[in-house]
Amino acid sequence: MWRDPRRGNKSVSNPYRDPGMGDVIGWMFKGWGLLILLIVLAGSISIGLWAFGVGTADIFGRGEARKQIQSAEFRISAYQTFFNQCAGIQGLEKSLDASFEQLKTAETTADRARINQNIAGVQSAHGQAIAKYNGDARKDYTIGQFRDNDLPFQIPDNGYPEGGKTSCGSR
Repeated sequence: MWRDPRRGNKSVSNPYRDPGMGDVIGWMFKGWGLLILLIVLAGSISIGLWAFGVGTADIFGRGEARKQIQSAEFRISAYQTFFNQCAGIQGLEKSLDASFEQLKTAETTADRARINQNIAGVQSAHGQAIAKYNGDARKDYTIGQFRDNDLPFQIPDNGYPEGGKTSCGSR
């Protein structure tokens, strides 16, 4: 502090005085304190937002799933999936019918062996296609609820041709 002769004995601060080392250290601590406060605040906000997201994930997740499942695009796709799968199973049965007919007329042992291998492969694909159809039909929360009423709920896998042909609707 210095005394201004024009003001008498009143002390005023000198605006031109060099800051002392104590002032510099004081401002340095204030700066670091502010920086630490901002980091803690940002971390707290991040943790709070993360906790809110985790806490409400179930509610928002169910809502988003419902919107997606009930969308027109999903409904149409699911509806067509069952018809396509059923038609694929029927196509495999026709392929088996043709292979059984070829087996009747096969002349050599090598031809019969090749046709039997083909039959085994198609029967395996037939069983897998039936398992996929049945699995999708059981998904009653998602895709299964959009299966057409004319399609079978489950297709029995009793072996083809003994189990009979698959029917894909009454129309």
